[in-house]
Formats: sequence, C-alpha cells, structure tokens
Amino acid sequence: MKIGISIFIFFSLMNGIFTSSIAEDTLQRREPTPLQKETFAILKKEFPGEILTETLGTLDALADSPAYKNFLVKAFPMIRPIPAFEEIVNFDEVIYSRLPPKERYLTYYTEQFGVQTPDDVSDTEHFLIHYEATETWMREAIERSNDIPIFDRPGGLSLASRTSPSFMKTTLFREMMETRFGINPEGQMSPEIMSKVIRHIRIPILQMTKAQMTTEARWVHTLFEKHGTAEGMLWVALQDPILFERIRYAFTTNTTFMKYVYTDPDAEARSRHKKRLREFKEWQQRQKKP
Repeated sequence: MKIGISIFIFFSLMNGIFTSSIAEDTLQRREPTPLQKETFAILKKEFPGEILTETLGTLDALADSPAYKNFLVKAFPMIRPIPAFEEIVNFDEVIYSRLPPKERYLTYYTEQFGVQTPDDVSDTEHFLIHYEATETWMREAIERSNDIPIFDRPGGLSLASRTSPSFMKTTLFREMMETRFGINPEGQMSPEIMSKVIRHIRIPILQMTKAQMTTEARWVHTLFEKHGTAEGMLWVALQDPILFERIRYAFTTNTTFMKYVYTDPDAEARSRHKKRLREFKEWQQRQKKP
C-alpha cells in the first residue's frame, strides 16, 4: 500500500508541474484605492530609501509602522482566533492574523468542494485551506529561491509544518474531510485515508499555489519595472498584505527574494521534474533488489 501511495504522489506531482503556470488573477489587482494612495504617500516619507535591504530588515520595520498598521485595520480586518487551533497556531503572528478573500482560493473550492460561489465555503473551511496554502507557499518559495529552510534558521518560526500532524488531528479538519469528501478519519489515519487527504488537499493546493506564485512573481516584477524596487514593495504591502507577509517570513535576503521574482518558474519546474524523475527511477531500481 505504501508503494502504491508513493507512486500516486509522484505521478500526481509530475502532472501538476505541467499544468498552466498562468493562474487566474485571484488577487484582484486593480488601480490603487484612495486609502492605498493616501497611505503610500505617508509610507514613502517614512521610508524614503531602499526597502529591499540586504537582510530585508526594512520590511519588518514597514510591517511595524503605525501608518501601515492603521491602514490594515481599515482595509484588512483581523480575524478572530479560532479556539480549536489556538494551541497550534499563534494568532498574534501577522501571517495568521488575517484571511484573504475566499476568491483567492476559488479554483480549489470550485474543483474540490464543487461549490458555485465563495459564499458556499464556511469561514472555518476557508481558514483550514488558507493554513495549508500558507505552509505550501512557504515551502515552495524557499525551494525556488534556495533560501535557508525555515527550521534551520536561528530562532525558527512557528509555521504550519511544525504542527501539521496536530492540525490534521483537529476535530474541525476531520469534520471538513467528512463533509466535503465523505472521509471519516477516526483515530489513526490509515494509508487509504491518507492517500485521499493527499489527493483532495495536498496535491490540489500545491498545484494551485504554484500557479498563483507564478502570477504573483510576475506581478511583483511588473511593479518593480514600473516603480522601482522601493516603491514597488510599498505597493505590494498595500495591495496584497497576505503576499507581503509571506515574503517577510519566507526570505532571509534580498538576493533570494529577487531570485524568486525573476527566475523563470517553467524552467525551474522542468529542472525539478528531471531531478524527481531520476530519483523515482533510482527508487524503482532499489525496490527490485532482493
């Protein structure tokens, strides 16, 4: 059974690599709002120099700016902590304190939940998918940029992957699996149930996240070309606070961040595909040995 699951995961991931890298623009980029323009003028005065300093410390200063925090209160309200997850999620961390619009994951909800509108997705389900998408985004961003793995960094970060097993054992996660997919993972997850979790949760979210990351990187690239990196990052922070927080958490230097922005993801995908195919063939050979 374990071998079967491994083969299923491998070919599912390979299939995901060749899906269209142009995601629908779920971030709803548009002309800046009056509040965004007003806050931009304030932040430009507060941060007149380069925003992308070597270790990205200025991004942290920007996130702590009273003007930016005031903007978020008005434009991007915080979510209430979900009691069932307070033991495994620090809701004081900004990356978990706000939810994007449900439209951000509409591709997933339509294909996996079979819903017609985002209103058919509960707030709890939206949090669960956002939690998994955030972990996936971080992992993919670090891989694409060759940055330091999260838990190899001084101090570490309490991101989703540290508590993923506990997350999957929560009542709310199990209720979502039963409601949406007819899966009742009581007790220990069997290989059969785990394969369904991978099929309905892990792989589709990975494929969606990869496509969205490509769209996001191209959008940031466009902002940098139009406004320069300093003003461009201000617009990222104002127009997509979720992406801004993921950038802050994922990257340790401006070099790794810029590699994520400017590297051709299709070429990277082909390279990773060749590597994984080679590893898979090596694994097959090991299985044949007595």
